[in-house]
Amino acid sequence: MKPDDASLLSAFDSADEQRAYARLLEIWSRVGALLLLAAFGASIGGWLPPTVAFERLPALWGHTLAQFQAQSGIRAGWGGLGRASAGDIASLLGIALLVSGPPLCLLALVPAHVRQRDWMQVALCIAIAALMVLAAAGLPRHPA
Repeated sequence: MKPDDASLLSAFDSADEQRAYARLLEIWSRVGALLLLAAFGASIGGWLPPTVAFERLPALWGHTLAQFQAQSGIRAGWGGLGRASAGDIASLLGIALLVSGPPLCLLALVPAHVRQRDWMQVALCIAIAALMVLAAAGLPRHPA
């Protein structure tokens, strides 16, 4: 392989992108983990009371989702955000930050690819981020 080979240049460019992605993901993950730990600690410490009392959890674990929601008062979807000050829901915000990191970090690379007019990388970043979000949302739904 010659030193001026295009594949070496391509590998160098992708190494910079990988470092940028990794650095963004590291920061995002640390913030998410800190929020998760802080909310969990506040919940366990009693500073943020839970939506469902810890004593009730074992009785609710065996239920279906619909039964759990009916007995706990927790709504599905975005309705839970109204209870973000509850310890058990606040902990989920940290988890949400952790799982949203990879697609957001991919989207953060898009402007650099646009400046380089690297349209294939733009399309790939957007497509992979969209696929991650759709998969996390459980879409498309398959008939049971």
